[in-house]
Amino acid sequence: MGVIKDGSISGVLPSNNVFAINYPGYPSSIERALETLGGTQAIAKARESSSNKLELHFRPEDPYSHPVIGDVVTPCNQFLLKISKQKDERQISGGAEEKICADIVGHVSEIYNFNGMADYQHVLAVHADVARKKKRNWADVEPQFEKHGLIDADQEDLMILLPPLFSLKNTPENVVLQPSMFASQKKKHEGFLQYRWEMDIEPCLAIDFNIKDILIA
Repeated sequence: MGVIKDGSISGVLPSNNVFAINYPGYPSSIERALETLGGTQAIAKARESSSNKLELHFRPEDPYSHPVIGDVVTPCNQFLLKISKQKDERQISGGAEEKICADIVGHVSEIYNFNGMADYQHVLAVHADVARKKKRNWADVEPQFEKHGLIDADQEDLMILLPPLFSLKNTPENVVLQPSMFASQKKKHEGFLQYRWEMDIEPCLAIDFNIKDILIA
């Protein structure tokens, strides 16, 4: 641990690597932040997956809450510091002197950022706690449909059919509208097309078959 003097610190860089999460908000506690991220098990599962994406639910207790996707940024060259304050009570006059110290915990090699837009949310009413608790997974309901079984109409959760995601994109894009290729090809084709009645017919020869001098073999 080193003492911060004039905005600088000296110490030994640790060899262990850690990852950081830029949380898009101000959670009430660390426990609440972990709960919105699915807990330590969900974070470890995301780290082991090939996509390496974190899902953040701002309402983890609501099964209809759509997540915000966090992407990992690599490489990253930052350090995690632990800031503490110490008092030096050996000073005779002027009271105890406070020293701000920093301990380099580890090297941050990856950072998760939530730069995408949040999806549309279907929020149930506050008094709909019963419906919230009654919601079941599709895996529990699907066998009843496959066996052509009857579904109780009183099961309100079956009447709320929401897609997993409303929007297929979470990153804004600039869209430039261009004319359709089919319309441009059609106009180009019409420019060279000429109907029969629009063609210039040149003078041609005609034979009257009523003339007796003409022999028809």
